[in-house]
Amino acid sequence: MAFLSRWSVQSLVDRSYSRPRVVLVAWALVLLFAGVELRNLTIDTTIGSALDKAGEPWTDYQRSLTLFGGDEFVSIALAPSEEPFSKSALKTVLALSDELEQIGSVRRVDSLSTVALIRSEADGSLLVNPALTDEAVASKHARSKLAEQVRRDRIAYHSLVSEDGRVFGVNVVFDEDVDGNREATVSEIAAVLSHFDGAVMSGVPVVRAEAGLLTRSEIVRLVPGTVVAIAIILALSFGRARATIPALAVGGIGTATCLAAMAVAGTPLSFSTAVLPSVILALACAYAMHFLTAESRSIDRADTALELKAVAGPVALSGCTTALGFISMGTTNVSLIRDLALFGALGVFVSTVACLTIVPALLSMFPATGERTPRIPGALEMRLGPAWTEAVLKRRKPILFCWLAALFVCVVGLSGLQVSSDVIEWFPRGGELRASYAQITDRLSGITPVNVVVIPPAGSSAVSPEMVRQLAAFSAAAESHPAVGKSLSVADPLAMMHREIGDGDGLSLPSEASLISQYLALLDGVEQLDDVVTPTRDAANVLLRLNENSSEDIRAVEEWVRRWWVLYGVPGSKVDVTGIMYEFARAQDAIAWAGLRGAALAFVTIGLLVAAYFRDFRFLLAAVVINAVPVTVIMGAIGWLRVPLDAATVCVASLAVGIAVDDTIHALAEIRSASEPGETFEKAVVVALPRVMSPLVLSTLAIGAGFGVLATSSIALISGLGLAMCAAVAACLLADLSLLPSLLAGRSQPTRK
Repeated sequence: MAFLSRWSVQSLVDRSYSRPRVVLVAWALVLLFAGVELRNLTIDTTIGSALDKAGEPWTDYQRSLTLFGGDEFVSIALAPSEEPFSKSALKTVLALSDELEQIGSVRRVDSLSTVALIRSEADGSLLVNPALTDEAVASKHARSKLAEQVRRDRIAYHSLVSEDGRVFGVNVVFDEDVDGNREATVSEIAAVLSHFDGAVMSGVPVVRAEAGLLTRSEIVRLVPGTVVAIAIILALSFGRARATIPALAVGGIGTATCLAAMAVAGTPLSFSTAVLPSVILALACAYAMHFLTAESRSIDRADTALELKAVAGPVALSGCTTALGFISMGTTNVSLIRDLALFGALGVFVSTVACLTIVPALLSMFPATGERTPRIPGALEMRLGPAWTEAVLKRRKPILFCWLAALFVCVVGLSGLQVSSDVIEWFPRGGELRASYAQITDRLSGITPVNVVVIPPAGSSAVSPEMVRQLAAFSAAAESHPAVGKSLSVADPLAMMHREIGDGDGLSLPSEASLISQYLALLDGVEQLDDVVTPTRDAANVLLRLNENSSEDIRAVEEWVRRWWVLYGVPGSKVDVTGIMYEFARAQDAIAWAGLRGAALAFVTIGLLVAAYFRDFRFLLAAVVINAVPVTVIMGAIGWLRVPLDAATVCVASLAVGIAVDDTIHALAEIRSASEPGETFEKAVVVALPRVMSPLVLSTLAIGAGFGVLATSSIALISGLGLAMCAAVAACLLADLSLLPSLLAGRSQPTRK
């Protein structure tokens, strides 16, 4: 606590004010080093950063990749044709498949022209090869026969061709690498599709590639937007353009240092850390506001030095509490949030130290003492502040009742909070990516992959008659689930093979192990078979293609799968639900629990820090209540509105506490300074609240500007965080200006200096 003690922080500010050139040269060297390292900063917005890569589920996923290969694929839907199985549509499938197969970085291409169709000819011969060929397109009779064969096929129907036969699908399957760069391959696929009018594509690789492009463009737009917004607020508040220089200098150094540290650590900018430049700039401006406001009250250099030292302690404590707010989010294995927490805390810490040194140094070299008092700070302190304080103190009981009523209503709303994240919903409404996803899901089966890996009992085979029957029963039951669009297992090709070799049109399963072995031998060489059963027959995989993409729906399917297998599965067998999108959904739960732990940790650690600084239990209680109430109100309102918490907004509670408590610290410090032995807090509030209103309002505006710019992002993950934080800091400011004086004014025991 030595750094936070009043004399040491004041000494740092005093030395910076008296030796400005030394301070500026030292920070210039830091900035130079950061600039050199920034060249190594990369951008990576793959889904891999949003995954929880720890524990048994992740191990299960890695094992499934080894057994069955990757489950990432680009799903392509061609434009609807005028009639089912038209000649032009079938030729398009042939041409498109051929071109896509020329791309060397994909695992395979699945379409009617590449996927084996199990069928028997009139002479009794059995065919296990693609049915769509040039000959099959040549005549109307051949196309009609093809249509009949496809409709009998469990695998192709409603997956590679729609139920009405007017829309055809092509799947480009990727390898097992989760975190590899897909942008180049997706770009190649898009270039091929540009020659086929009306074709659309979607899938995990497309999302990852589009995310990278969108994040880069958002960074280019959001950072300048934040700088402009903050500069305008500073210029209007203090009536001079040069007031922007100290705040932006601090924010720039804090941001550059944070990003340079990421580059040194080899941590790329991701969906979450892309917000750090705007957030750090806004927070640095808020801290600088207190020094600028303090200087605006001074009349000469000596007075300026005293005013700056008076706010140094609260600024340092504010920086520490905000850094703790960030750190409290880091109790998760998901790097998407952990990186935001750790590097955000670093950026805030550097910004705080820079503010305590650079701002005094610049104010020493370019003083504004003797100039006219800025209009907005003057109006807040001299006119609005006293009027507001008088109104609040007269209406203490109604104000307390209103806050209590809002708290009660919103505590009830907390029960409606739910964590659910849909990566498709992260992208702009009306955008091509969301439209393509909707079109493919509507026209064909679902494209969200989930794998159900089944391990048979010890000493048993995954293709024993009993296991095959259970896999078939499970697959049929899965397709009755509202979220499942398609379910495929090794039982499907076995049933089709049994039908074509035997008599009748129904799908029945072979009942003898020897017959199953013969069928599998006939299917040898069909690459798709490796997706559903291992070559050694020691594990099977049921491919689920979901129509829903939200983490809540995916976890609901997982729960259903486990319940079904407990009730009906082969005794002694084991089932693992996995896949890239399942792992993403699982990570949302990890983020949610981290958010809850983070909020609790933030309250405890920040409370202890405030208690150590003020050494007064009443101030500790006030700080906790003043920030817990508005944050609870905001989270409760989110619950009432049934707005799902995603990977960003779930962290609002801990982040909001860390940031919003800053204003409370400054208000309490001013009230303590104004309190007199033998007097009540009410008199101290009358003196302190108008004096502190200007920096509180202006710093909140600065923070609101930073998060407000984020709220304009076209990425829902970023805009949701921006909107929620704007509401949180606004509610906390209102609590500082109404609830805090209402609680303290009635206390009869003052704080001693």
